[in-house]
Amino acid sequence: MSAPDTDVEKQAKNHFGPIIGIGAGVVFAVIILVAYIFFIATPEDDTPDNTPTGQAMETDGNATIEQNDAETDQNPDTN
Repeated sequence: MSAPDTDVEKQAKNHFGPIIGIGAGVVFAVIILVAYIFFIATPEDDTPDNTPTGQAMETDGNATIEQNDAETDQNPDTN
């Protein structure tokens, strides 16, 4: 059974705002999806950039690390 009074132009006028909102949501979702795929597809640059990571220590070229050196705190500022 169909509705007795169907005014298609009135229904189109009443549904114009929600249709625009749905369209804007779809466009936003597509933009987010493209950005996500772009960031997933691009490789990360894992090469070192020669920035220092700690304090440099000068040695005479014959430095050795003893077993007990590895167990001590090398940064006295954190104590």
